[in-house]
Amino acid sequence: MLFIIYFGWRLDIFPRFGAQTLYIDYSTAFGTLLDILHHLFLPALTLTLTSIGVIYLLTRNSMLNVLDQEYIRTARAKGLGEWYIIRRHALKNAMLPIITLVALIAGLVITGTIFVETVFAYPGVGLLVSDAISAHDYPLLQGAFLFFAFAILAVNFIADRIYELLDPRVKEE
Repeated sequence: MLFIIYFGWRLDIFPRFGAQTLYIDYSTAFGTLLDILHHLFLPALTLTLTSIGVIYLLTRNSMLNVLDQEYIRTARAKGLGEWYIIRRHALKNAMLPIITLVALIAGLVITGTIFVETVFAYPGVGLLVSDAISAHDYPLLQGAFLFFAFAILAVNFIADRIYELLDPRVKEE
């Protein structure tokens, strides 16, 4: 709501509702895409800001924890450069808890679209679910929740595959 009030009403930088500007016929696909992205910015920013702080803090703490390990001290003692140590040794191990957290937060973001799309009047699955709740459309709600469940399963599956790439000790058998 604060983004709508500040960026939509006070500064009049971003549109306050919808996915496209009404009653405008764009001559190019690029103009249409820019208008859609312009309308998408505030809802996407809202969904991003709700979880970016937790990811930042975990990234920082995980990296500090990994940089304090013995094998990092050994790499420094060998004379390897700091950026080389971070890229080749520390980053992979520090990313493991972050991948897990991002997969967990993805479920919150996917279900958070219900509220964000309702507030911004952005047409999507979240607004569809909100309208279905108001209309008591239970078959539509079941389908939407099934869609959300499959999306969360897909995100967790991708996180498991990334986990295998980052840590060779974790392999499916």
